[in-house]
Amino acid sequence: MGKTWSKSDTWTYAATVQEKQGKSRGRLMMYHEAKGFSVTKYRMEPKFGGGCEKVKLWKKSGNIAPVKRNSNLWGIQYA
Repeated sequence: MGKTWSKSDTWTYAATVQEKQGKSRGRLMMYHEAKGFSVTKYRMEPKFGGGCEKVKLWKKSGNIAPVKRNSNLWGIQYA
């Protein structure tokens, strides 16, 4: 996963705009691929009688980062 992404290129793409109820326009949009992930922090604590146990300290979900490779997704945005 990367922090930022930029790319300059030329391309041609076509898609059919379907009729949607309550929508009068559609436009072709390009999105750069991104991945979602969660982060969990654990700490190993000693157990009574020997050994260790893994204790979860916190978890953060909903993190999103762009991928490094040149991977674009196309979709139609309706208005």
